[in-house]
Amino acid sequence: MSKKTSFARIKYRVQQVGRALLPTFTREELQWAASFLSAEEHEVFREMAPADRRHCLDVAHICRSMAEQLAPDQRRLLLTAALLHDMGKRQGAIRLGHRIFFVLLGSRRSRIVPFKRWPLVGRPLHVIARHARLGAAEAKKRNWAPDLVALIRHHHDQSGSMSDENRRLLQMLQRADNLC
Repeated sequence: MSKKTSFARIKYRVQQVGRALLPTFTREELQWAASFLSAEEHEVFREMAPADRRHCLDVAHICRSMAEQLAPDQRRLLLTAALLHDMGKRQGAIRLGHRIFFVLLGSRRSRIVPFKRWPLVGRPLHVIARHARLGAAEAKKRNWAPDLVALIRHHHDQSGSMSDENRRLLQMLQRADNLC
């Protein structure tokens, strides 16, 4: 990795920590987000940690710019998925230190296993590693649309069996998530 690339990654991570430490929201963007969510989805969004809500809003803003050519129902699905894709993180008491530690471990579940028995560290790391699966399981239990469940489930991996249209939405979601 070149020095320029290393510096860019360090700068990105420092900015990411800053956004997580002091997330801010405008009334307009929260109203905008609510316009894409059902009452139940909005409640889940509001239950998310402020850092996760900020991240999901940032992802949704990027998706909005990518989705101009989509049909209205596909655009709504993409933006709803962007706003809820990290909902599975609500299932753990995840603090900023856990998030940083997870990134330092290389975001690999195999590196988390040694910490499994540490109650204050193991559970939050486990939730971070499995948040896509956990969020999708909850969305499915709530009887949310299968397409939304699939986008939440696969936002960190390959799409499995998915229509070409939804695979395109997943690629947009993943691209936006990786930029944030």
